[in-house]
Amino acid sequence: MLKGLLLSTGIICLSAFFSGCREGSSSPLEPEPAVESPRELRETFYTNGKIEFRHFVKKDASGNEVEDGPWERWYDDGQIWMEGNYALGWPDGLATTWYRNGQKEHEYTMKERQWDGLETYWYENGQKKREGSYANGSAIGRWTLWYSNGNPLEQSEFNDGKLDGDYILGYENGQVKVKGSYSLGLQNGSWESWFDDGKKSQEQTYKDGKEVGRSTTWYANGNKSSESFYTDGKPDGLWTDWFPDGQVENQGAYSLGQMIGLWTGWYPSGTQRSEVVYANGLVEGIQTTWYENAQKESERYFHNGFPEGLSTLWYETGEKESESTYEHGVLVSSKTWDKNGSEIPAITDPLALTAP
Repeated sequence: MLKGLLLSTGIICLSAFFSGCREGSSSPLEPEPAVESPRELRETFYTNGKIEFRHFVKKDASGNEVEDGPWERWYDDGQIWMEGNYALGWPDGLATTWYRNGQKEHEYTMKERQWDGLETYWYENGQKKREGSYANGSAIGRWTLWYSNGNPLEQSEFNDGKLDGDYILGYENGQVKVKGSYSLGLQNGSWESWFDDGKKSQEQTYKDGKEVGRSTTWYANGNKSSESFYTDGKPDGLWTDWFPDGQVENQGAYSLGQMIGLWTGWYPSGTQRSEVVYANGLVEGIQTTWYENAQKESERYFHNGFPEGLSTLWYETGEKESESTYEHGVLVSSKTWDKNGSEIPAITDPLALTAP
């Protein structure tokens, strides 16, 4: 089932330009005790003489040199690339990056070593790419992702880092692709899907993250593709598949996730293709298949899901191809014939496969 694209709520470590960033922190830590240590300005330059990086460092309580204070980085043509602030080795406050053309690329805020407040990404053409808010390191409220043409790709609601509320996924042409809702991270209620031309492709219902009731899918031509029923997330009841022209392809039943009773399959022409009986999810009794010309293809017997007794195969022209006998799923004897009815000798010695 279609599910939402979860937005990362961890700290993104931009190691390419945050020399002091510590990756993987997802919970607030006690601030290190302040120490009286003077900041030292550090600068690097491109070979063309233009400044590349300017930042400040100082010693922490352990005597280690860490980033502290404002930092800036530029492209080699002098265009600003990044700017932000560090507090004793940790990103702190507003940070911004730009594309080479001067358009903003990313802007976010860190507070007490966690994501906090609004975060926004932009495409190089200035169109917003992603936007949402954090509180204490967890995503909250409305989050939106857009295509570069401005149409929404994904719209979701968060509560303390979990999807909670309406969820919408869209096509680049603006047509809705998926629509449903979450409750504290679990799918709930009615969910619907559409093709990019607006025709419905799927309809289902969830309760506490599990499918319940009827689930239906459609082909792009509007004909049903499948219909099934669920109880507490398990297939339960009649299950039917159709070919695109409306002809039934498969039909059978489930009981709380296990196939039961007679299951039947058909060819697109309507000719029966197969027939098999299940008990508690296992094949039980006779299993029969047919060629599309209605000639029997195979007949096998099963017990508790294992072949038992005689199994027979036929060629499409009606001649017998093989007979095999099983005991408790183990093959005990077999015979094979060619299409002319001549028996093919069984090869028991592997060396017989090699010419002398």
